Amino acid sequence: MTLTGSIVGAIVLLKLISIIQAQNAELYVAADNLADVYLNGDLVAKTYDWKNFVSYSLTVKRGDVIAVEASDLGVVYGVIAALVSGNKKCVTRVNRGPWRAVLSANVLNEDWKCKGFDSSLWSFPSAATVTPPNPGTAPKFPYQSTGAQYVWARGGGVNYRVALRLVVTSACV
Repeated sequence: MTLTGSIVGAIVLLKLISIIQAQNAELYVAADNLADVYLNGDLVAKTYDWKNFVSYSLTVKRGDVIAVEASDLGVVYGVIAALVSGNKKCVTRVNRGPWRAVLSANVLNEDWKCKGFDSSLWSFPSAATVTPPNPGTAPKFPYQSTGAQYVWARGGGVNYRVALRLVVTSACV
């Protein structure tokens, strides 16, 4: 009985350790036109060129927050993102999670970029104007073939800023 209890306890402890350990991940982002990328409230990257996607190496763990504030400066708008760790990925998709989106004007403070902020009432992202933005000139995003989609926030459009937020879960890392 003691041996079984010890084995079960060791398995539970190993599971807990694997849940809280940080994982290496790649974050891919493209935006028409601009985006600022945050990890737990700290600015980690910017993208200024809608013609290219960028990738960032990050160390993340469950509960961390990836926040993207994207801005449109013209006719076509959209942002696409994928957090990839090993064989797991969390991508932006129209009308589906795990990403959430809202117009930046509806966010009253900078807390939305940090842990502890409740974005559960935010909508799932809506469709962008074109997929991909400006076909023929924008590169195909690496994870579009496996589900990543260009998105925007409901009610947004030309010359809007949107906030996208992902709380990292076991589906991501």
